[in-house]
Amino acid sequence: RYLAVTGVQTCALPISLPFPGGESRKEVRDRCIRGIETALKIAEKEHASQIAFVVHGGTIMNVMEKYARPQGQYYDFQVKNGEGYVLNLKSKTENNQCNYRKCSFDKKTE
Repeated sequence: RYLAVTGVQTCALPISLPFPGGESRKEVRDRCIRGIETALKIAEKEHASQIAFVVHGGTIMNVMEKYARPQGQYYDFQVKNGEGYVLNLKSKTENNQCNYRKCSFDKKTE
């Protein structure tokens, strides 16, 4: 529909271009990171040993792009429904990157 209205193919647009009336990719990334960092500070204050986030794929990709080691690009961290990542915060580097592993959750797993 965007192509029909604007005459511009979306795949040729810069990734930072926001949807009409929406947030830019940077604004979304910054909001996701602020939310995760706020939750991590609360968890640390409460001495939580493990925490879980159930979020959309875009949030996962933004967080992993910032924190994953080895590093990757945004789309390197795409997940299917029921998939995600486990981050090991004890492995954090100076720039807050940490080791991770991909995981999958299905209805058969308890």
